Amino acid sequence: MIPLTLQNTFYRVAVMLILSCSVFTTLQAQGETYEADRAFYRASKIYEYGRNHKDYYESRSALKTAERSFRNFLRNHPGHAERQKAYYRMAVAQLLTGNLESAEANFAFIIDKYRRGQLVAASAYRLGAQRYNEKLYGKAERHFRIAAQESKKPALRHQALYQQARCLMLSGAKKSALTPLRNLMKEESAYQDTGRLALAHILYELNEYEEALSHFEVLQKKIGLGENVKVEARLYTGLTYAKLGRKKEALEIISETIDTPGLKSEFKAKAQNELFTMYFDNQQIDELIEIDNIDGVERRVFIENELTWNNIIITLWKIKITQ
Repeated sequence: MIPLTLQNTFYRVAVMLILSCSVFTTLQAQGETYEADRAFYRASKIYEYGRNHKDYYESRSALKTAERSFRNFLRNHPGHAERQKAYYRMAVAQLLTGNLESAEANFAFIIDKYRRGQLVAASAYRLGAQRYNEKLYGKAERHFRIAAQESKKPALRHQALYQQARCLMLSGAKKSALTPLRNLMKEESAYQDTGRLALAHILYELNEYEEALSHFEVLQKKIGLGENVKVEARLYTGLTYAKLGRKKEALEIISETIDTPGLKSEFKAKAQNELFTMYFDNQQIDELIEIDNIDGVERRVFIENELTWNNIIITLWKIKITQ
């Protein structure tokens, strides 16, 4: 029988061995974490150096080195907390050094694997920009929509909403563009005024005149807005008044803005034809003849109430003959 003191000695030795193994395992894990952290930090510093350097060749070289460093980090440290960030930075480095196929694959991987968060938003925006440049507006719109939904940064969210709306407009889905444009109106941003103008024009085309008018009126009163945009908003305020039956106000605004220097020819033509319609309805003969004599008037057919350009010309000639 083993003496009690010897049993206690064996017990203490066993406990010390177990504790030693546990400490060794802990130290080993800490060492691995330390190495992983160092690898990520080193790759990130090279990446930041490449992103910020002014010299093209130095920047490109650093980004290529960073891309390799991130790839090694991802291969050697599968459980690290910064893997999503490493994938994103590797993809940006690939994008900036011309490796578009790998960059897009990694951006798509981030979206599919992580689903939520700021880096998902940034990845989606990058892919949206690529598809937009390729004129694949349907695919671009889906990526911009994800970016707008996931971004917690207002600047990226606003930019994504605006680009999403542009893609919908360019693909002919103007009515669908109302949702992102209305969302863009909820917060102040660098894209709000441009988005408001686009929103007002779409509403006007969809015969939503009351809401369109509210946006045109905001734009023409906005401090710091470009004069051309204000004139355009002022003119469309008049055109919208005409659609709402407020003819006197419409005539006053359209008449005072139609000859503003720099006004786009398409807007001027639309205003001229609106004036024709109102003057014709009111039998304002002198005003009709005056517009007919304007040099360079564009013969666009925007006439409503079943009038055509030929009807007006015939009417004008009849009037002239009888004078």
